[in-house]
Amino acid sequence: MSKPLILIRHGSTKLNSEDRIRGWLNIPLDDEGKKQAVKTGRKLKKEKLDGIISSDLDRCIETSSIVSKLTGAPILGVTAHFRPWNVGYLTGAKTDEAHKILAVFAQEKPNEKIKDGESFNDFKKRFLTGIEMVKKELPDKKIAICTHHRGDKIMAAWEAKGEPKDLEIDLPTFLVDGIKPGDYRVEGEIKHEKGQEAEYKPIKKVLEKHK
Repeated sequence: MSKPLILIRHGSTKLNSEDRIRGWLNIPLDDEGKKQAVKTGRKLKKEKLDGIISSDLDRCIETSSIVSKLTGAPILGVTAHFRPWNVGYLTGAKTDEAHKILAVFAQEKPNEKIKDGESFNDFKKRFLTGIEMVKKELPDKKIAICTHHRGDKIMAAWEAKGEPKDLEIDLPTFLVDGIKPGDYRVEGEIKHEKGQEAEYKPIKKVLEKHK
């Protein structure tokens, strides 16, 4: 059995501050995001990491670099496996608006590609296949994965099902918020806001423009 992974969410960016979807936009950390990464790096010293593997988007690479410097853990690689869900035309949209549409795709149309993006199931397979590769190749190492909001959430949803080989997930777990920007958690410890409950309602009607 491999050692538990550490899941790090990259620090905040300008779009986090504006409450907009980041998606695959390659945007840097803002000043607050750099401070968050420093705080997390200091907290992670106690974990004695053997290495960090990062999403290949700049905000994760910046976060990983800061954590690496503070912990002494090397960055072992960067990969597109740990990018977030490519939400296509919803990139840059206000989160409240986009979340409703993304919930429809996740619940009712998981195999349908979002315009200019990817399907929910393609995202799930890409991300969790990357996790399985890390577990297989580095089972005796304590590894941190630096990823994104929906990367943490898809991982948590898989964990909630016991990490089955068929990559089945607990969808209600995916539909609630995970760790905050710049924070981290240990695999198996799923963090939700106090009092937050999963909202899982089949959505019967979608605006015509989003069909």
